[in-house]
Amino acid sequence: MSRFVMAMLAVLTCIPTLQAAIIFNNTTPDLNNFGAASNTNCGPDCQQVGDDFVLNAVESSITDIHWWGVYYLGLFQDNFTINIFNFTGGVVDAVPFYSNNVGNSATRTDTGTQQSYLNLEVYSYDLNVAAITLTPGVPYLLSIVQDLPSGVSFDWGWSLGTADGIGTAYTRTLVLPWSETTAQMTSGSGELAFYLTGPASVPEPATLALLGVGFAGLGFSRRGKLS
Repeated sequence: MSRFVMAMLAVLTCIPTLQAAIIFNNTTPDLNNFGAASNTNCGPDCQQVGDDFVLNAVESSITDIHWWGVYYLGLFQDNFTINIFNFTGGVVDAVPFYSNNVGNSATRTDTGTQQSYLNLEVYSYDLNVAAITLTPGVPYLLSIVQDLPSGVSFDWGWSLGTADGIGTAYTRTLVLPWSETTAQMTSGSGELAFYLTGPASVPEPATLALLGVGFAGLGFSRRGKLS
């Protein structure tokens, strides 16, 4: 193997590949609290919840969504919809600009822990999505809802978090618009447990310059052999 090839391999190993990294971390589940109901197909008073988030200029593309939740009365097959809303004049829009019915495609994992309220089992969810690129520095509302099976008295709750995030959670029903945390979510932090991941590693300018020097060296080496 030529010295040039060896040098180029050394340069290439210095270039980080695109890897998923946490780009927004709201909070982890509070086992001393409960889950905030977030469902559809349960009548006009069926509650949905959401929480706000902001991405920065470097990491503004979501590729994975992670959250925690509980089931009341019994486990059932998931039918999740992921919604992202804009804020207009500080008010959450009525219609999401991004809506993705992912069904049961999220990986559901039993965490082996229970929340103290009703001793319900806590589950974690990991969902890969096609990249969602958002405007850096702009607040959005993430809402995750479960479309309940027809004719059953089940309920799904999004776990409340252990610490304060960047704002407060929001709730709405079919007849009431989005509003900040209601009485059903006043205990604990008033936050929902979730985090977002996306591609975070890119070649640094110094690494790109090094790669350019390597290719320039190739041109010099070839000219030297032809002279």
